[in-house]
Amino acid sequence: LVSQYESAKWGVALTGPGVIGTETGLTGAEAQAAMASVQAGATTDGYSVFSSGYLNRLSQTSNIALQASNNINLDLQGTTLSLASGKSLSLTAGNQITTNSTGTITTNGGNIALSGTNGIVFSNAFALNSGGGNISLNNAVTLNAALNANAGSGTLTFGSTVNGANNLTASAGTFSFGAALGGSTPLSAVSLTSANALALPSISAASILAQTTGASANLSIGAGGTLTASASGTAVTLASGDNFVNNAGSGAIDLTGGGGWLIYSAAPGSDTFGNLNSGNTAVWDATYGGPVTQTGDRYVFAYQPTINFTDRKSVV
Repeated sequence: LVSQYESAKWGVALTGPGVIGTETGLTGAEAQAAMASVQAGATTDGYSVFSSGYLNRLSQTSNIALQASNNINLDLQGTTLSLASGKSLSLTAGNQITTNSTGTITTNGGNIALSGTNGIVFSNAFALNSGGGNISLNNAVTLNAALNANAGSGTLTFGSTVNGANNLTASAGTFSFGAALGGSTPLSAVSLTSANALALPSISAASILAQTTGASANLSIGAGGTLTASASGTAVTLASGDNFVNNAGSGAIDLTGGGGWLIYSAAPGSDTFGNLNSGNTAVWDATYGGPVTQTGDRYVFAYQPTINFTDRKSVV
């Protein structure tokens, strides 16, 4: 999938997915038929180029599914590949999916699925916006540049590891993690926002922000998980819309750069602290987004304790 100058200029596919030995430029219904044959397993030759405008036109009537035995290169030249409302995009590479320039893929409610047998490599700042459709990154992801993925109310799946010293910003209705984030190469700033319950995997990064926005959405650290952060200041911020659940024990958070942590929840009564001791007095009647002037590791509760006094006078 390449949107080079010529194809972007004219809005057509430079060459369609033809059969070996007979490839020619295809347009319209012929290209759709050729795509269907590829999806059905037909053999194609080595190199095909599609412009973003061309794929948008095809998406008016069908989902887009592209398969390559080797690499799929995304070269959007800073533009947006936007599919018709509700239409999905599936890219499957026998080797890798890579980027050659910055860009955005938007599906307006359709799913986005990227599968590369030997990984998905973002070498340029890139954005994936599904508008409520699911986003699936099914293989190991390497961030040589920042990635912003927004699934809206849909599910965002990281099927394998995510590594690379760059920012990961992700929002979804629900998250699914298949492996650690930053396990071999720590990420830079990690920001995860979920409308529903969020179970964190092990994460290694400069800074970590994870939050759930639903009123009954718990935020949890799984057994054996560790959040490792190397930044100074507030290096780890966990903000639960409801309960905080620590199943990883006292070593759930590892601060390697001298920073601290803040953990927000609705109230302590239903939290599971798992021996993660702040060593400091909790902050009450405060929610995420508001100022916390106290220093050090802190639990922060939206609940405000109250004490009721009753004046009982004796009567003689």
